[in-house]
Amino acid sequence: GNNPSQLGQIAAGLAGNLGNLKFSRDHEKEADDYSVVYLANTKYQCNAAYSFFQKLLDEEKAGEVPKFLSTHPAPQDRVDDINKKATEVGCSIKPWNPASYKDFVKSLP
Repeated sequence: GNNPSQLGQIAAGLAGNLGNLKFSRDHEKEADDYSVVYLANTKYQCNAAYSFFQKLLDEEKAGEVPKFLSTHPAPQDRVDDINKKATEVGCSIKPWNPASYKDFVKSLP
């Protein structure tokens, strides 16, 4: 409390760290976009990553980190963005849900 320069250093450090979180979120969004693009010309569902994030949402418990403090985009934002990108590149966003493990294995190349 008696050293104002120390308080300034702490505030500057916090501001810098919060600013860097946005870059981390941007990198995660870019990775999600590329996952769609890379799968777009294959027989696989190009928005497959959305199902992971949807599962997180379906099982989510209380205590979500506020967006501005998170290093990752919010799961709902990721679901929305992945499906939006899939639509942009002309892929179906219909959920793929094989009836059984055998059906899943049959679908593999």
